[in-house]
Amino acid sequence: MNSCQKGKVGEREAAHFLANLFGTEAARGQQYRGGPDSPDVIMPTIPVHWEVKRTERLNIQDAVAQAVRDAGDSLPVVLHRRNRTEWLATIRAADLPRMGVVMGGDEELKATRKRYAELNGAVRRLLDAIGSTPDDQAHDGLLTAIAAATKEREAAQGSWEF
Repeated sequence: MNSCQKGKVGEREAAHFLANLFGTEAARGQQYRGGPDSPDVIMPTIPVHWEVKRTERLNIQDAVAQAVRDAGDSLPVVLHRRNRTEWLATIRAADLPRMGVVMGGDEELKATRKRYAELNGAVRRLLDAIGSTPDDQAHDGLLTAIAAATKEREAAQGSWEF
């Protein structure tokens, strides 16, 4: 397996891990360029820029710098692991308070996550009813659009200001 394939597999593994961990939707992002529009993993209701590294040798300083550079207004987090080890998450120490707000118990954030989960469930039930399943690219594109709309709505309301 070449490094590009390993990266794709790692991003899908990370998306599955995060979806299970947080009980919300997560998918591999669109990998056409670095920046806030293309995190390695998309979680529409959690404003985190996930930079995924699946490698035996990682320069964590470079990985964090890349995450910070690409994160825009999102919280930059590097999710990384070696073969046969558990996932680790690295953030800058200065971002710890912001991580608490982003991942914490804010009631409006919980309500947004609940609305998203309900919408996602409705889409899945509709697809099941018509006997269709989205392909990965279409599903990821839908998640990207929902994430962008959610972020724009929250930004307009000032919810993500730290």
